[in-house]
Amino acid sequence: MYLRLHHLYCNRFMTLTLLERDYRFQEASENLKKLLEDITTNIDIGHGPDFVCEVCPAFNGQGCIHPNGDEQAVRKWDARIIHGLGLKEGQRLNVSQLNKLIEENSPLSFCLTKCAYYRNNHCNPLKTHESLEE
Repeated sequence: MYLRLHHLYCNRFMTLTLLERDYRFQEASENLKKLLEDITTNIDIGHGPDFVCEVCPAFNGQGCIHPNGDEQAVRKWDARIIHGLGLKEGQRLNVSQLNKLIEENSPLSFCLTKCAYYRNNHCNPLKTHESLEE
């Protein structure tokens, strides 16, 4: 499965439900959570639109047009996460391997310095591994 890495990484730490993004986005987000429960699921790492993007109201068919971060900004977030976890675009890992990398490398420095969701208390990348499993 191809996945834009911020959908995997940030989803772990978000404390905000993005209800303004309609039911299709909510369903895709829930489907993502279910897929990630199987630690053997293989993920192809990337930073372009994935199945979550495709149903988002802020997706114009080619990229993100959200006012808080357009496609160019989102690609930078993905690249920072990919780099911060020591990965390369196109690499394939299973959910278990990705979880381990996230646990070992979180929080990423840009999350604490550049992320608007963190600054507005909608994300907590400082969660411990134990709290992620609750």
